[in-house]
Amino acid sequence: MNTSILTCGLLFFSFCLNAAGAGVSGRVLLRGTPPPERVIEMTADCAAAQERPPTTRHYTVDRDGGLANVFVVIRSGLKGKTFTPPTTAVSMECVACQIQPYVVAVQTGQTIRFHNNSSFLENLHFTPKLNRERNFALGLKRTSLATTFDLPEDFIPIKGDAHPWFFGYVCVVDHPFFAVTGADGRFQFPNGLPDGSYTLEALHLKAGSAKKEIVVRAGRNDPIAFALEVPVRK
Repeated sequence: MNTSILTCGLLFFSFCLNAAGAGVSGRVLLRGTPPPERVIEMTADCAAAQERPPTTRHYTVDRDGGLANVFVVIRSGLKGKTFTPPTTAVSMECVACQIQPYVVAVQTGQTIRFHNNSSFLENLHFTPKLNRERNFALGLKRTSLATTFDLPEDFIPIKGDAHPWFFGYVCVVDHPFFAVTGADGRFQFPNGLPDGSYTLEALHLKAGSAKKEIVVRAGRNDPIAFALEVPVRK
């Protein structure tokens, strides 16, 4: 990647095309210095289960500026097309009084499965704006439950009423062309994006969002750059 792009902290997308349609991959980089994460104060039993002092996860950034937990999605250009939900489930785990990963994304109708791999009783309280609110109890170690969402919605909060620091988020999309960036800020969509014009958006809970108009044509490889910035503190 061009070092000038790395320096200015841009979100870089590359489009890999094949006969089955386009695949979209890239990386999210953050511009600016995020505020320090806060150490989470837990009850004594949960604190004893930690390998290291737990902190908030507002900005997870690697040494090169790659930003994790960014939801990247085709926002428009697929009108009139329908997509069957994948049969594979997306998983989230309760580990030592926290939920991992912090952000996941699923397609409408796709199963999301929650596993409790700790010795603590947990509950999962979903507080969406568009989908149905729900609150599940999740028993002790090695228990699991599954649910689905019917409507597209960004960053549905999951909170634990028993442990007020217990937070995670689910993004729901009505097509398969989306991803959440990993620890190094990289992401990849599945192949199959048809030729056409699209609006692509990258969203982060703290760094906001950015959009770009893109055109996909067979045989082309068009890089797209976005800037996501740490908000100026007032």
